[in-house]
Amino acid sequence: MKKLGMLLIAFALVALCLFLLPTQARAAEIVSQGNCGYNGDNLRWTLDNEGTLTISGTGRMAPSIWKNSDLIKKVVIEEGVTDISTSAFENCDSLTSVTIPASVTAIYTNAFYGCDGLTSITISNGVTEIGNNAFHGCSG
Repeated sequence: MKKLGMLLIAFALVALCLFLLPTQARAAEIVSQGNCGYNGDNLRWTLDNEGTLTISGTGRMAPSIWKNSDLIKKVVIEEGVTDISTSAFENCDSLTSVTIPASVTAIYTNAFYGCDGLTSITISNGVTEIGNNAFHGCSG
């Protein structure tokens, strides 16, 4: 009887420890993906369950792909992308962070227009053209 009581206490302690230990961070899962190249250019996008939109490949971006999307919180544009299209992220209110690599040379008109939650943007020195109102209304 004493052994059974000790065994139950030990089991309870192990269960409690497992419950209280922090769980490992899970890798983000892709929830949606597709092509976003302009006129046949080789660009792809992925959106994960944490709201990170990643654009990869080579070439120009098609216009207005993610306009008004509340799902996008962070944009990561990888090396090889050459521009950010007209109105690409217009009124993406949940967008807070953007990283733009050296391969991007142009950010076109209204690209981030009305993204009032945008508080962090990294623009490389490769950008030589920023269109009208590209960041208009980015009050963050």
